[in-house]
Amino acid sequence: MPQLIVFDFGGTLDTHGRHWSHLLYEGWKRQLPQLTWDVFREAYVQAERTLQTQPDWDFLRTLQEKCLLEARFIDTGISRNKALRVAQWCYREAELCISLSRYLLERLRRRTPLVLVSNFYGNLSAVLSAFGLDGCFEHVIESARVGIRKPDPAIYAKVLKLYPRIPPEDILVVGDSEKNDMLPAVSLGMNARLVRNFDDLLALI
Repeated sequence: MPQLIVFDFGGTLDTHGRHWSHLLYEGWKRQLPQLTWDVFREAYVQAERTLQTQPDWDFLRTLQEKCLLEARFIDTGISRNKALRVAQWCYREAELCISLSRYLLERLRRRTPLVLVSNFYGNLSAVLSAFGLDGCFEHVIESARVGIRKPDPAIYAKVLKLYPRIPPEDILVVGDSEKNDMLPAVSLGMNARLVRNFDDLLALI
C-alpha cells in the first residue's frame, strides 16, 4: 500500500479515463451530426488556448464557456442554445463519474493521504467545492496557480517537497495520461497507475 496517492483530475476523476476531447465531440455530434473530428479537434484546441476562467466558476460554468468558444471556432452560425446543450450533456456525464470518484476518494482517504495535481484553469478550488471533493485532498496543486504544467516533472516535484519523509517509491500517481502523468512521475522515482476506466480506480481500494 502506498504511503501517499497523487491523483490527476481532468480525464481521471471526472471521466474515468476518457479524454475530454472525445466526450465533447460526442456531445457536439448530438447537436451537429455532420460535424467531423478534424473540424472539432481544431476548435477544441483553439478553445483550450483561448479559455479564460474566473476563480469562482464551477464545472458547469467552465464547460459552458468552453463550448461557447468551440461553437465560435466550429461555425459562427451555431446558436448559443446548442452550445449550452452540449455543455449540459457533458456535465451530466462528468457528474456521474465524479459521484463514483467521490465514493472512492472518501474510502481511500481514511487510510492514505491524498493529493491532487492537475493541469487546470485557475478555478479548481471552486470546482472541487461544488462537487463536494474539497475535503478529500490534503493539498491541491493546480498548474494555473503554480505556473507549471504537466508533463513538466517539476509539478510533481512539489509533492516531494510537501512530503519529504515519504520516499518517492512509496508515492503512487494515478492519472489517465502516459505523457502527462505516468512519465513525469516515474522520472522522479514515483510509481504510476494508468486509468482507462472506473475499474482501474476501484482497484485502488
